[in-house]
Amino acid sequence: MTALTAAVRGGVALASAALAVTAGLVGAAPEAQAASCTTWKSSGAPWTGYAKCVGFSEARQYRVQVTCQGPSGGPFTRYGNPARAGYVSAARCSDSPNVGVTQVRVFLQP
Repeated sequence: MTALTAAVRGGVALASAALAVTAGLVGAAPEAQAASCTTWKSSGAPWTGYAKCVGFSEARQYRVQVTCQGPSGGPFTRYGNPARAGYVSAARCSDSPNVGVTQVRVFLQP
């Protein structure tokens, strides 16, 4: 089972940057331009994940979804601010040096 399949079965529709580049964005109009998203994370505290997407309608919004690893070992999720094409969405896990970013994804708003 792929990560995308697991996420959809869990009730959350996610699109990774690779999927956005190869298959287009979920729900994008057929005449839409090729869209792409770039994700990255900070290399130190404050631990933050970022996403920037380009190439789709200005009306479409997305958010970064950041999976964080806490000091107790349990993962937790943070969502960034809604952003439109060309703008950055960011979500901070923590200022603590004992917390890290384990995954950064793009969540497309319906």
